[in-house]
Amino acid sequence: MKKLTPLLIVALIFTACGRKPVTGSLSSTSPDGKTTISVDGKKASSLDPFTVTLEAKSGKESMGSLQFEITASTLDASNVKFDWSDANNCIITFTHSDGEKRVFRYYATTSSVILREETK
Repeated sequence: MKKLTPLLIVALIFTACGRKPVTGSLSSTSPDGKTTISVDGKKASSLDPFTVTLEAKSGKESMGSLQFEITASTLDASNVKFDWSDANNCIITFTHSDGEKRVFRYYATTSSVILREETK
């Protein structure tokens, strides 16, 4: 039993370290300043994937949102890129820990707003 005690203590320490919740948030504003795309992610522990909410807003009004998972150690400017081609078009790219990319597109017309994942 004395030999198992140190192993149990080490296992408990690693379990406690891995259970700390992790969050990440960032946003980007359109060139004309009217639209903001925000990314908010949460994961229960450092070992889990992020549950991400991607939302487009005009002022304080939500124009649409998506929820999905991303496998990454952090959620920040190093693995989330916003590429605005103009005030109505933005490509948002998420890079997983393994290098795989997921691409989302925001675009607005006079009659609608679309926020969707690009298919390969």
